[in-house]
Amino acid sequence: MDPRTELESLFASLREQQAAMVEARRSALAISATATGPKRALTVTVDARGEVTELAFPTEAYRTMAPRELAALIQDTIGKARADVAKQMSEVMAPFVPEGLSFDDLMKGKTDWEAMSPGLPDDLGDLFGRP
Repeated sequence: MDPRTELESLFASLREQQAAMVEARRSALAISATATGPKRALTVTVDARGEVTELAFPTEAYRTMAPRELAALIQDTIGKARADVAKQMSEVMAPFVPEGLSFDDLMKGKTDWEAMSPGLPDDLGDLFGRP
């Protein structure tokens, strides 16, 4: 394959990947999750960033809870909703995560980027054999 055709093919592939990433971003931003605590004492909704967007007490069950019990219920229910968002986000982003890694590891900073790219050139001049 001549260099021009190869370059055009690479750019076409890059445009396809870019379009897929734009769609994944759109999907990721639309993610939300709702979790309900035991006895329907609490319902929490979080957005794609895990931020609480809604917190509701659909029953009167919370009124009989001790403060620590209520605090634990709130924390646990928010945690469940955030875990659901993380699972959904992982599914949306899976096509863009290098093989052998997980989106969760990437988000938690558990990725050794240098080990993933041994021997890559420091700049494009190295790539094309220019000084």
